[in-house]
Amino acid sequence: MEPREMRAFHRKSVILALAVSSVAFLHAQKSPLLVQFVKGNIADKTAAIREAGEEEKSALAEKGLDFLDANSELLSDDRDLSALGVVSVLSLSSSQPQNGVILEKLISVFKKCADTNVRTVILDKLPDFAQDEEGRAKVRALVEEFLSSDENKSVSLIKNSFGALGKIGNQESLAFVFEQYVTNEQQNLADDMGQSLVTLMNLYPDESLRLISSSEISKISKIFDLVSKSSKITKNYQMDVVETALSQTLITMENQQDFSEKNVRFQLRLVEFIAKEKWAHATDLVAQNFSVAKKEYGENVLSEEDFIQTIRFTAALKSSKISAALSDCLARFNGMVDKESHPSEQIVLALINSLGDLGDKTAFDNLLYVTYLDYSDEVVTAARVALASLKW
Repeated sequence: MEPREMRAFHRKSVILALAVSSVAFLHAQKSPLLVQFVKGNIADKTAAIREAGEEEKSALAEKGLDFLDANSELLSDDRDLSALGVVSVLSLSSSQPQNGVILEKLISVFKKCADTNVRTVILDKLPDFAQDEEGRAKVRALVEEFLSSDENKSVSLIKNSFGALGKIGNQESLAFVFEQYVTNEQQNLADDMGQSLVTLMNLYPDESLRLISSSEISKISKIFDLVSKSSKITKNYQMDVVETALSQTLITMENQQDFSEKNVRFQLRLVEFIAKEKWAHATDLVAQNFSVAKKEYGENVLSEEDFIQTIRFTAALKSSKISAALSDCLARFNGMVDKESHPSEQIVLALINSLGDLGDKTAFDNLLYVTYLDYSDEVVTAARVALASLKW
């Protein structure tokens, strides 16, 4: 016999011995409740488990699980069997030595038993009995197969399934839960699915960012809504997610030339979030976004009001790169006026005021040029005030 086979044989022998010892305990004690369980009807068996003390309860609960495993398919709609199943599962203790045996029984009952109540409590218990990677892998496979199946599922079963994956999920589970969450259309499942996803994202942050980077904008939007409102994600990681979301959104919009109103509004929300956090790490990305926004405004994709908002959000990150981006935009409008065109003065004012707030002296030439052009008195005055605010 090979060493691996010997180890497997030894492990199975130990588990079998422990299982036999649990049953032997009941027989040795000649427990009245055991007699009631064996001789009684299904309701009597349930009562025996309920009435048992802590030590005896677990052993009787395991026998109840055996009875359920043997009879679930025959008595699929029996209420008494359902009650026995729920009480048996809830009475199991994860401190029992034969966890591996009980885990296999729970999985077997879940597959055979169609009762929602029994399956719901099993899903709650499964992570407690999956105490090694082999056990966790079996539970993950069971849950993911169940969620992917075409069978009718109650809301409670779906919620508990995602709860189980949140407790024992791995990197592959993250991808599964991610896809389930972003394609979910049932509002009553969103919170539970989101909690599991956040848990797994915290465990596998790099993989989460990779998933976002390979997603379409509608899915990225759902992840942003989840992460931006979660109190269980660190600020740094939250901002990593937002930066990745904005970067991928810009790439997708430009590659696919998909400047729909929905995408543009989402783009603006992302920049607003970064601006409110004054997240300096995203300076280069925000400057890139401003370049895209200029193009969108020029092609009448972005409204005047939204472009003004973009200018203000961009200026929230005080840096020479941001100042240069806004100053170049002002130079473009100055060129239009010089050619007797008439850009929006509200946009020009937003640029001038933002440059004044930034105070970067590199904006001097373009602000000064405003005062020589055919702008309104309001714009010229604003340019002079901004010039006085520059830091030398």
